[in-house]
Amino acid sequence: MNDEVLFSLLDCSFPKNKAMLSGYRCVLVSGENYPAIRPEANSSVEGELLTDISARQMSILDEYEGSNYKRIVVSVITDKNVELQCETYAYKPEHYNHLSDSGWCNDLFRQKHMSSYIKGLTGS
Repeated sequence: MNDEVLFSLLDCSFPKNKAMLSGYRCVLVSGENYPAIRPEANSSVEGELLTDISARQMSILDEYEGSNYKRIVVSVITDKNVELQCETYAYKPEHYNHLSDSGWCNDLFRQKHMSSYIKGLTGS
């Protein structure tokens, strides 16, 4: 959801639309400053649907997300109330013990951690 992270990884930006994923919750990974989603009834996750991503770029994102995440196919509802199938990264069930009960707050991440997070990605 953060253009700065995508740009630091892929050196470009993408067309995107707001989307809602039902049946999942976004939580903080314990001891980290980044989130994960996991299935949870009666919950939803607001996000952004990126388009025009190449296979090479998806490979870079797969590597970035790492082994605790799995790319899965889900249905989302766009801000134009259209249901679409897309892919997202969900935390693997065998690693749920690494997830906190605290909900993820992107605004807090942007305020407190974005700068150091980007420096960690870019090595500068």
